[in-house]
Amino acid sequence: MGGRFPGVVALVVAGTLVALCAGFGSALIPVKAVLLNLVSVAAAFGALVLVFQDGFGARLFGLSGPLSGVFPVVPILVFCTVFGLSMDYEVFLVARVAEARRAGLAEGDALAEGLARTAGVITSAAAIMIVVFAAFTLGDFLLIKMLGFALAVAVLLDATVVRLAIGPALLRLAGRWNWWPGGSVASGRRPLLQFPAMSHRSLPLALLLALDPGDGAHPGPLGDAAGARIFTDLGRSALVIDLAPLDLPANTPHHELAQPPVAMLEIPADGSIHGFRVEVVDSAGRELPDELIHHFNLIDPDHRELFLPISRRLLAAGRETGPVRLPGLLFGLPLKRGEHVVASGMVENLTSATYRRARVRLVMDFTPAGRPWPLFRASPWQMDVAFPVGDKSFTLPPGRSSRTYEGSPAVPGRIVGLGGHMHDYGRLIEFVDATTGEVIYHAAPVGDSAGHIASVPVSRLYGLTGLGVHITPNHKYRVSVYYDNPTGQSIPDGGMGVVGGLFVPDRGVAWPAADRTDSLYQQDYRHYMRLVGGHEMPLRMLMPMSAHVGAHEHGAAHAHREKPTP
Repeated sequence: MGGRFPGVVALVVAGTLVALCAGFGSALIPVKAVLLNLVSVAAAFGALVLVFQDGFGARLFGLSGPLSGVFPVVPILVFCTVFGLSMDYEVFLVARVAEARRAGLAEGDALAEGLARTAGVITSAAAIMIVVFAAFTLGDFLLIKMLGFALAVAVLLDATVVRLAIGPALLRLAGRWNWWPGGSVASGRRPLLQFPAMSHRSLPLALLLALDPGDGAHPGPLGDAAGARIFTDLGRSALVIDLAPLDLPANTPHHELAQPPVAMLEIPADGSIHGFRVEVVDSAGRELPDELIHHFNLIDPDHRELFLPISRRLLAAGRETGPVRLPGLLFGLPLKRGEHVVASGMVENLTSATYRRARVRLVMDFTPAGRPWPLFRASPWQMDVAFPVGDKSFTLPPGRSSRTYEGSPAVPGRIVGLGGHMHDYGRLIEFVDATTGEVIYHAAPVGDSAGHIASVPVSRLYGLTGLGVHITPNHKYRVSVYYDNPTGQSIPDGGMGVVGGLFVPDRGVAWPAADRTDSLYQQDYRHYMRLVGGHEMPLRMLMPMSAHVGAHEHGAAHAHREKPTP
């Protein structure tokens, strides 16, 4: 064994170097990957000797004391297994960073994006492997006990200290040299080898996962706007919506442009989404400047809002929103094949360049059905102080004033996070259980140096001790916003007050379907389909998956009030 072990190591290392060089076109990344893998293997060997040969903690594993050595077959089995697992995690991370670099992100931003997209999957996969390997130590067979202990220690260290700390730090330090001497990122060409977004399928974890619905991009129907499309991009674990292409002449504001038509599209596959980003791309799919985006809205016409009988708002974003992402292992918005979404957007081009056949694109982080995650079905929700349908801003009177609205949810469940949005001169926004008086959310805005509102705090209501605040249909809930307008004059469209966030229905409770015969549903439908003029506008708040435009249930159980505040 001793004579063959170095040859095995050399063969594995050489094969890895060649594969990674071909895959990334880089000299540094393969060397770094091999060195980090060897660190994980060395740590496993060290822990193995420390416990079984030197006797530290040996009694925890049913041993009376130190052994004279370890079985000769253990090192080679540990090396091959750990090297393969470690390399999988490394490729998964670096491939996502390289993808972000090709999309135009800077080195630091690309690294953050890669970590955000892979940390959860790496950690969950490693956790399962650690549990499996640790179970080996519970048996009486000493060889299996050694093997399980070494593998569990190696995976634990590799998936935490090595892969999510040391590895990213080295990538950050190397910067553009990561891709020398001219790999796929630097040159703009595609790599020789493609590493799919779910490259961890080579692990035994794959035994626990269902197969993906298909093996590539699946175009959806065009809907009612020729040229719009929806498809799954399994290479990026994404569900993508492209609005119809249009030309963007230079120096043209949004009100002088022919905007892309509203598109009704059909979901092509079962799954869930846990994040999104909006971009504008050219005819070749290259990303264009963010400043071309004015806003984007996605609406579900098949289901109702939590507090209203109108169509459910799924997400909204503007140029300042940036990527939005939920903890994908915990929460996901479920989507079913055949359900519909209505996509709309607005663009403008104040730059000096003209762009031909540009598309507004929504890229949603997508988990195919059949995975053991997300743990909770979640949906965006909102509640607004304005009248149910239409634009949400209102005339702000001089001095102190407040505006409120009350309503009841359609289904019981838990609010796991929420934030708010208001305009300048806003002083306070809150969301309370009007039946019991419990304050669920109470926030004062954060102003910038010019006195304008820069942000409104966001509350995360879940943690290790519990999941959110429970709300029920037999209670009324109130949103209130308070203003102090010092100008002495009324300000048209100067007021707004909306709270929104993430809602998890009670177990076994289905999200209610929309009643298409409801008068508010029909009025709202005409509004967002632009049949009566106007555009949906994005909610500029920090809570993930929140939308801007909302409306609230009509009838005796719902009312809004506006009053001066002394």
